Amino acid sequence: TRRSCQEHMESQGDATASVKAELLQLAAARENLVFDTTGGAVETRSAKGLDAAEHFLEVLEATADALGVKQSSRAYRVEFQERFSELGDERDYSVAVLEASVSLRRSRAIWANGQKFELSHEAEVACLALCEEWECLLGQLDGLLTASTDAGAAMPQKCDLSAVLARFDEKWATFEHCYIIEIVNVQDRAKGMVLTAIGFENALTELEQRHADEELADMVDYQMKISSLVTCILRLNVAANLQRKTYDELSVDVLESAVELLKACANDPDSPLQAARAIAEQVVESFDELRNYLQCVQHSMDLLNPQLCQNAGLVACLVRWEETWIIGARYIQTRRVLRAVCKLVPQMQAVQRTSPEFAEMCADFDAELFLVLPRLLWISFLARPGNLIELVANLLPHRFIQVPSQAESSCRTAGDHALQ
Repeated sequence: TRRSCQEHMESQGDATASVKAELLQLAAARENLVFDTTGGAVETRSAKGLDAAEHFLEVLEATADALGVKQSSRAYRVEFQERFSELGDERDYSVAVLEASVSLRRSRAIWANGQKFELSHEAEVACLALCEEWECLLGQLDGLLTASTDAGAAMPQKCDLSAVLARFDEKWATFEHCYIIEIVNVQDRAKGMVLTAIGFENALTELEQRHADEELADMVDYQMKISSLVTCILRLNVAANLQRKTYDELSVDVLESAVELLKACANDPDSPLQAARAIAEQVVESFDELRNYLQCVQHSMDLLNPQLCQNAGLVACLVRWEETWIIGARYIQTRRVLRAVCKLVPQMQAVQRTSPEFAEMCADFDAELFLVLPRLLWISFLARPGNLIELVANLLPHRFIQVPSQAESSCRTAGDHALQ
């Protein structure tokens, strides 16, 4: 209490020289803190701001120990040490917690993988309470700094500073506990996207082990689980693939078209569809690679970063999956475009046989290839427009008016007559 503190000070006198030195060092560290443009929040994004904040918190902890300020319990940390092994039982004023209090005071939400997670009421109250104590602490230190430079000003009493530091430590521990709970909940929900995909992958694997390929092709449950897995992959792609080119335009139809094309190629080695076989193989292979990743990662979920974009293996699989499926959707999913591709590829192969230079460009992926190839496509198109018009219209949609085919026009006319 204040009275007991006064009695102690009367018997012991003012703070010792070492304690005063600690207090002045803390006041100096406070003066070096960097604030944002509004002047209301500590800035830690810059190297200077981060160093200043870290130094201040270190000195603050040492000062609290020197003044004998009782530490609030950190027993709650034991629950989370499996996830956060660096947590101990000391004060450990972390810049991460300070940053979190500043950020959550503004937005009151946590963002992860493009999703917004609202702060619980308990965490919001704890955040505001810590921010108030933080401002009170800074005010006390401003007074201490003024007193140290102004001979006429009175130095703040040791018991007053001890009380402020004790309240600050209590509010810090309360907010840190709430914040850790919030982070764990967000992590579990973020990892839940991967766990859901793993669940469908395991269900597919189980069906594949129990049934032959011929049975699976006609099994509704199997096809539905593939579709569900593709939906999960689309969500993961939006959350984790920062290089993504699509959001939800791709569908399981791309995979079905690729599988159908590969079956046709397997049944007829001379089929014109062989020209697009490589595209279909890439579609299936990238899907299988993602399935393999899910099979492996389920045994090490504790190592999975909740910020999914930070998992290099997952991101690499998603990037390749999206690239191959975009190509598949563009060139094999639409039958008329697929027919055009199957007519163009043999023509390019014929050019390779007659021009060793062009064959070498194709083999080496020479930069000049991408100047020559469009010209060859134009020559082929102008020679027989009907063969390649769907492909050229697909590549240059802004240069073509989409006119329905004769079959589509007939169906529409019949439908109009029936409606009339």
